[in-house]
Amino acid sequence: MRYLPLAMGSLVLLGGCSNFMTPGGAAAARWAALEQSRAAKVAGLTDADRICKVMPVTGSNMPKKVCSTQAEWETVEKQQREAAEQFNADLRNNAGNISPGGS
Repeated sequence: MRYLPLAMGSLVLLGGCSNFMTPGGAAAARWAALEQSRAAKVAGLTDADRICKVMPVTGSNMPKKVCSTQAEWETVEKQQREAAEQFNADLRNNAGNISPGGS
């Protein structure tokens, strides 16, 4: 009887172990990179076709190495440029709509 609370506590703790089977955080990033490299090998891309850049990660002191093809980098840069232009256009259009009360 005196081991019953210990056994029940162990069962509760072991019940949460299923979360360790799904990658999260850095493990998810490594898993995604692995899957991307496997897809690149299937597509016939070599390391010579890939360009790697070190990118800062928000909320982390450790940068992340990201490898993509030249076409993928151009697509990302185009999307970032369009997003910045849209932000600036929205800012210019809404500049006169700010109420004096602050809300």
